[in-house]
Amino acid sequence: MANVNLISARRAERVRMARIAKGMIGGLFGAGLLGLGSVGYMTARLIVENARTAAINEQLKDLRPVLEEIKSADRERLALQPKLQTLTEAQKTTNRWFGVMDGLKRAVPEQTWLTNLSVEGAVEGPRMLRINGMTVNQTRVGETMFRLTQQPDYYKQVDLRWTQTTRLEERDNVEFELAAHLNQPELDAKTGEANAPQTK
Repeated sequence: MANVNLISARRAERVRMARIAKGMIGGLFGAGLLGLGSVGYMTARLIVENARTAAINEQLKDLRPVLEEIKSADRERLALQPKLQTLTEAQKTTNRWFGVMDGLKRAVPEQTWLTNLSVEGAVEGPRMLRINGMTVNQTRVGETMFRLTQQPDYYKQVDLRWTQTTRLEERDNVEFELAAHLNQPELDAKTGEANAPQTK
């Protein structure tokens, strides 16, 4: 009777071990399928990315002439930069002289005539506008000086060099010469840079 029970126990153990083995084989098979699926998915992604990379490389190949033109244009722009800067500064200077002349026109009172204008001073240094004219009395000379000093954008100060009363056609006339010191912001900027303390 004991042998019969022992055989039944062994059979049960075999059945249990067979189930465990089947479960492990199924797990291994499932893991293998999952691994194959992952490999297949990664391979498919790799193929897609390679295709995209190839397409982008083709686009870059088509765009390379355009990029070369852009680089060439940048090089030309950099080569022209000094000339453009010089032209811009010349335009500023020219426009400033237009303003000076317009302000001078507004500074001349009635019965006053300008006979000569000239610029004195070095090209790179402080400059002065010499103004010669004729008017009917000394008051007009003072008024001209006052109006010029009311234009600080163009003049730092205005000095009277001389006046001379002359008689012309039975009437006294006053000849005069003024020295208007020009306001030069670009020169002040250069002077400020030159006087700036050097840092090491």
